[in-house]
Amino acid sequence: MRKIRPLSWMPYHRGAIYCAPACGGGCTKVAHETAVRLAAALARRLGDMWRPVITENLGWFASAVSLCGRVKVHVNAHPGHRVIYTAFLGESGPGGRWTATSHRPEAALRTVYAEARATLARLGAIISGLPPVARL
Repeated sequence: MRKIRPLSWMPYHRGAIYCAPACGGGCTKVAHETAVRLAAALARRLGDMWRPVITENLGWFASAVSLCGRVKVHVNAHPGHRVIYTAFLGESGPGGRWTATSHRPEAALRTVYAEARATLARLGAIISGLPPVARL
């Protein structure tokens, strides 16, 4: 029986293409360089508590992630369109429980923090004054 090898996520350079076999999207070196530049600029803009991150999945994507990993800001930049930032707040790892989008990363972050605080306040109101659990 022939053993199936998993596809690699290590990108390789072939002409204008810079793409991982597991992606298969035909990602370009120019797109990679653009994502690197956007992610670095965003992390610099947000400050010392942020690091640039680029990912590949049918294209190269730029983001900045907080050092704790619980906050991420993704950059959506297409030629001819305004840049849009999406902030995610949640546990460390991809995505997040709360999201907000804006044309400024700072505004997206303020909104996502406000949404999380509002959720916390609603939860606090729900559990405030609950009757005690009877002893078994």
